[in-house]
Amino acid sequence: TLLVYNSPILKELIHNINHKSNNNFTEHILMKSMFVLDSAKTLDHAASALQNYWLRTLNSNENFIMVDGCGLSRKNAISPSLMNDLLCHMYNNKNINIKNNFMMSLPVSGLTGTLKYLGDGTILQNNFYGKSGSMDGIRCYAGYFKKNNEYYSFTIMLNHLTCSSLQSFKLIEQFMIDVYEKL
Repeated sequence: TLLVYNSPILKELIHNINHKSNNNFTEHILMKSMFVLDSAKTLDHAASALQNYWLRTLNSNENFIMVDGCGLSRKNAISPSLMNDLLCHMYNNKNINIKNNFMMSLPVSGLTGTLKYLGDGTILQNNFYGKSGSMDGIRCYAGYFKKNNEYYSFTIMLNHLTCSSLQSFKLIEQFMIDVYEKL
């Protein structure tokens, strides 16, 4: 034996994925979860198995294409509406302890992870739990606004940006503040 490595517990892996966008962990969790759920044995089959699982679970026939677990492939496609349906499902699923598990794995606006600077010093700070995603010309946020102990799912996706990354960040941040104020 050259090396024995014990993986961190799943809760810690998910926290790392959501706070630091650890794409390597994401791919491995995709493969393992789909192997358990659907006997997927390859990464290619795991992504399509998860895609089919969510379409069945959400009872949707929307165009949804998943080719990897981390979202880096430009072939991935999901609508903001379907993402919001998924967030609502997660929040309303009685089998998931949303407040203690899933929600606590997400970064908090203005405080932690990939949302550390989103809403920093504004009414969004500590009131949006979510995940960001960005690549060249793309910026996305999905998660939950928290207001008066109620949670509201929110998804925004911008593609083919013609402005700078900073400009898109500031525009989305202001839009989120405006939406939050109207809740």
